[in-house]
Amino acid sequence: MTLSPPGSVSQGVQVRDGAEVVVKMINNAGGVLGRPLELVVEDTQGIPEKARAAVEKLITRDKVVAVTGEHQSSAALAGIEVAHRYNVPYVNTNGWSDVIREKGYPQVFNFGNFNSRVAIAAAETIAALGAKNVLAFPENTDYGVGLAKLAPNSGRVLLDGNSIEGLAPAELARRGVMRMFQLTRVFPRMSVIDNLMVAGCALGLLQSEAEERAWQVVEDLSLTHVAALDWPGTGKGTNSGPPWPVLVKVRSPLAHASKADRHSLY
Repeated sequence: MTLSPPGSVSQGVQVRDGAEVVVKMINNAGGVLGRPLELVVEDTQGIPEKARAAVEKLITRDKVVAVTGEHQSSAALAGIEVAHRYNVPYVNTNGWSDVIREKGYPQVFNFGNFNSRVAIAAAETIAALGAKNVLAFPENTDYGVGLAKLAPNSGRVLLDGNSIEGLAPAELARRGVMRMFQLTRVFPRMSVIDNLMVAGCALGLLQSEAEERAWQVVEDLSLTHVAALDWPGTGKGTNSGPPWPVLVKVRSPLAHASKADRHSLY
């Protein structure tokens, strides 16, 4: 489970606290087969490599009889490979990626939600609303990307009566349908508009197009009053302070961040 950045610490803490409560309840009732349960906790930070190492340690050194607690798909995908190799039960707490299920490992138990189910529910809701233009914010993880790549198994994708199937994200954006990858935590020293522009430029829009689209999104959401809120001196803010770049390359989001900021960015 994730107990420190860059993963979802809040969710990891909830999972840990829940596991501790359950273990206490079971032990108060006599344990399992007359023996008390012991909870061994490892922090994966939501990083696949650390998740793989954590499961390896739990199985080979701590001699656990089962592994549970992972709640991020990328980390779960790494962990299940180790559990499968050692033939140790692995209970997937909250990894939604369909790939986890597609592996078909008998050691892996999935009782939670999954991407395909979420996509169907979302599609049904969107269809019922009669929406024509859809803005999706999938995060750049195995969960988010997997959800974004789910393809329809029937029908056509139309915009104003014209097919938009197979178009590149930048072309979709120019037609008014923009799909942006969500940062788990935004760049705190960049304005709201600048954060939106990062996503637009990452999709292939020109800087001017990304800025125009960013303002359009803010206006559509009635958020113009917070569009320029930022760290002093950045973006379109009015406060004075150290200059910061308008755009940061998405492939290297920390390139222009200070050492202090790198601890606050995912």
